Amino acid sequence: RTPQSYAASCAKCFDDGHGLLNRQIFDEVARQAEGSYGSVIMCDIDHFKAVNDLYGHHVGDDVIRSFACILSHFADFAGRMGGEEFAILLNDTPLEKALDVADAIRSEFHQYRHGVIGGDTALSASFGVAAYDGQHTIKSAFQLADKALYQAKTGGRNRVCYESVEMPRATRLEQAA
Repeated sequence: RTPQSYAASCAKCFDDGHGLLNRQIFDEVARQAEGSYGSVIMCDIDHFKAVNDLYGHHVGDDVIRSFACILSHFADFAGRMGGEEFAILLNDTPLEKALDVADAIRSEFHQYRHGVIGGDTALSASFGVAAYDGQHTIKSAFQLADKALYQAKTGGRNRVCYESVEMPRATRLEQAA
């Protein structure tokens, strides 16, 4: 079975109300892609707890739905890992292209405005990216991407970082003002 056929055949594959794969199905899709090559992206909505605390969970749910919609435009396999953390699997996608995808998602989400939060308040997300291939497993790529996500968070948020066994760590700083 291909990852596409597995996800398509499951009636309860999707996280409730957000249109993304749930964690169990996402993990299975990732396992089935093992042995190929591609990249993974881990991402997290910045300061999401403050959104829920200040504006309520209904606004937080709207923000998650909007972020999920943006993710689904850029990836065939996107999943909600829990809370405000998400993962993307990009089969047959080299690291440089995955960095471009992550930065495009970051930029689009940063432009998103929620009516209740206000037009002057930009939301942001942080991203960690890593690649996998025949020598480096998807599991190790997710571990590296998670490490890169942590670097993005501690480095100021609203940025894309990557980890690679072949290249030194790098950061793409926010381009938008």
